Amino acid sequence: MTERYLFRGKRTDNGELVIGKIVSNNLGVNIICDDNPPECERYGYIEINEYYKVDPATIGQCTGLRDKNDKLIFETDIVKVDLDWPQGGEYSRDDVVREVIFYNGIYSITSRPFMKNLSHRPLCECYNIEIIGNIHEHPDLLKENKMSTRATIEFTDDNNTYYVYRHSDGFPEIVLADMRDAIKETRWRWSDPEVELLVTLFLAKDYDYKKNRLPNYMITSGFHGDESYRYYCRWNYEHKEWNIGCMDEEEEE
Repeated sequence: MTERYLFRGKRTDNGELVIGKIVSNNLGVNIICDDNPPECERYGYIEINEYYKVDPATIGQCTGLRDKNDKLIFETDIVKVDLDWPQGGEYSRDDVVREVIFYNGIYSITSRPFMKNLSHRPLCECYNIEIIGNIHEHPDLLKENKMSTRATIEFTDDNNTYYVYRHSDGFPEIVLADMRDAIKETRWRWSDPEVELLVTLFLAKDYDYKKNRLPNYMITSGFHGDESYRYYCRWNYEHKEWNIGCMDEEEEE
């Protein structure tokens, strides 16, 4: 397989991370883990022997780069790198721990949260890269460095619950504003809460497929455990309205 076009995702049956080619169809998103035989490649079809259904929110593409230990680097890997920072007219090199992301067409490492997208650094500008884990299996590596800004939203009424995952920049000022906009646009549109319709509009409203390779929000199966923030959107039958907020603030109260 061409390394640059490999994908990695978390199996839905046992949580194991698998690597291979990606196929999406009416059965879900699957990763094929075996090489296609040459005779299949020649005639333009795929022979599938080993494949697994994966959670779409956990999928990351291979960067095509390797770390100092010759390991392939994927999106959502957590890496320790050396960075040069301007300091007093000179440059100081520091060790930092960051997540690998795809941002503005470039594989990069995440910025400091308070600087949001302004200081994402291209991966090719980093030195001495070493993979120390990934966000799905080792989220505490980033939490210790205060770098995780992922978020999950729980949309629920009395009948159904849906979960929506944001890969990065899941800050309250961003996510809560997006939720308010979606609720405002659907107000009085349906006689019942219709949570599935609200979630559909919320996902579609945010994603411009012509500009972005991946949407900011994706449907997922539940809380991942790697979030900095967990949000709720609940239908209040007494007042006939949606209540939204941050679960962390609820727990503090």
